Amino acid sequence: MLSTILSRGRTIGLKHVYIALLVLRLCFALGGPGYIHPDEHFQNGEIISARQLGVFNAPTWEWDPKFACRSIIPPAISTGIPYTMVLRLIWWEPDDARPYTMFLVERLAFFFASLVLDRSIYKLVPNRAERMPALILLSSSYVMHTFQIRPFSNAIEAILVAASLRASKSLVHDDWNWTLAFSPDLVSLAVFTVLGVFTRPTFLAFALPILLQAFMWTVHRASEISTGKPSIAFAKAWLRLIGMPLAVASLYAMSITFIDTLFFRGNLYGLTLTPLNWLKYNMSSSNLAEHGVHPRWLHLLVNLPLVVGPGLLYHGIRAARELWKQPAAPVLLEKSRQQTSQTRQPVVWKMPLYVIISSVGILSAFRHQEPRFLVPLLVPFISLISQGAQIRCLGKSFWVTWFLSNAVLATIFGVLHQGGVVPSLISLHNDLGALKRETPTEFNGTLASVVYWKTYMPPWHLLAVSAQDVASGKYVLSDLKGVPTVKMLEHIVSTSAQETFIVTPLHALNDVPKEQRACFEQKERIFPHLDLDHVPEARALGRKDGMSLGIFTVNVACLHPRGSSIDGGVVD
Repeated sequence: MLSTILSRGRTIGLKHVYIALLVLRLCFALGGPGYIHPDEHFQNGEIISARQLGVFNAPTWEWDPKFACRSIIPPAISTGIPYTMVLRLIWWEPDDARPYTMFLVERLAFFFASLVLDRSIYKLVPNRAERMPALILLSSSYVMHTFQIRPFSNAIEAILVAASLRASKSLVHDDWNWTLAFSPDLVSLAVFTVLGVFTRPTFLAFALPILLQAFMWTVHRASEISTGKPSIAFAKAWLRLIGMPLAVASLYAMSITFIDTLFFRGNLYGLTLTPLNWLKYNMSSSNLAEHGVHPRWLHLLVNLPLVVGPGLLYHGIRAARELWKQPAAPVLLEKSRQQTSQTRQPVVWKMPLYVIISSVGILSAFRHQEPRFLVPLLVPFISLISQGAQIRCLGKSFWVTWFLSNAVLATIFGVLHQGGVVPSLISLHNDLGALKRETPTEFNGTLASVVYWKTYMPPWHLLAVSAQDVASGKYVLSDLKGVPTVKMLEHIVSTSAQETFIVTPLHALNDVPKEQRACFEQKERIFPHLDLDHVPEARALGRKDGMSLGIFTVNVACLHPRGSSIDGGVVD
């Protein structure tokens, strides 16, 4: 079916299409400069790099030791371990750090982690003939080329949701192979749940139906084992089933809590419970207002179609209608263990549908809603249309619009959006290194001032300068966000540095008075850089200049000659 759609006159093997999409995903991981949201850096590499590599970083409010809302374990596992395994083998001193190598390690770690989703789809799709189309559907989604290959906590959450679905299906369908005393899938669910909660407490919104089904499975299994015996036998059987998972979950949760406490406090006097702090913070309407308050229907009507696509959402709804009318998969298979797979009645597994309903319903209760919060729903949706056989109904129009829309979104968010920020940091690292080598060692002043203006927050760890050099004042690093032009100029003239760099979109210099614009000399132009917050200004400059980020050196003496003024403010 899909082979005919993808080619004219000859057949292309579905496996070849899937492999090509994997290669494309790898290319986006290694070379996609797009910058989707600050959290992709500041919830992972920015916090772990300082401890692992000694480079300067700028932790956000979530990592405040007095009220930490993020556990250090997820970034330590996903980025810290790769840093240790790869980067510490290459260099030992921050002065030798290579930001592009750091960037590649982060992206490669998440690329390989994203393969868990592929494996999950392969296991979740019941019909062998439908597995490859489902894998192509997954791999061609822009979510895989953008969110899943970046160090987002949402990407980790998506992996844990997919792995939990796999364990849940195995628990229900393969339980006859296990002994009463030990269930590997229950233990796996315990581990995934604890790690998911410490990654993002919203994980419970996705996992709630899975955990309820696991609970029902243990009750039914214990009932079956204790049939005809005293009620005390049921209690013993049930406790034996849940004993190992609860012990593993408790030990894992305590270990993470102790590690977090040591990381944030330096001792074990007073525990740091990051999921609890996260809940306290997000229960405050004033806190949520700082990040943006949205209508509760936004997830359902806007974010969900944006993440999974209107076509997949449509077929998901049709599959849900079909499945809703059918009996669900029994929590326990036939009591007769002598029945073979040929005589066992087919069952309908509705768990992906329950996960979708639960997560969208619970997350919609919160007023702060972003599309990336629903990224973990891609795998449940593809699994849903496979359970409902809707994947067989995907016609030519669906595939054409699917590929085109995902190609556009992958290009926008994977390449264009704020695409100059990370390359500019890598370029400035080389400039600062050259400046340091050319400066006499006895120089005690500020070597360089680096200013970012009207861009996303620069992830300073990818500048890869020593934290000690920043603390000593050798480098002054500033993120001015979107401050007015006069504030930017005042900041520059107030910093006495041997060299001053400012990184800003080319259109931003139009806000600088003409007589002072000549004081900015363009050192490098980085293209493409799509600034969606200033589209009219960018269009006024044309495609090339409007979508370019500039690295400028500033002649501070030219900018404020004695007696001149900056926007009416006299400079001494």
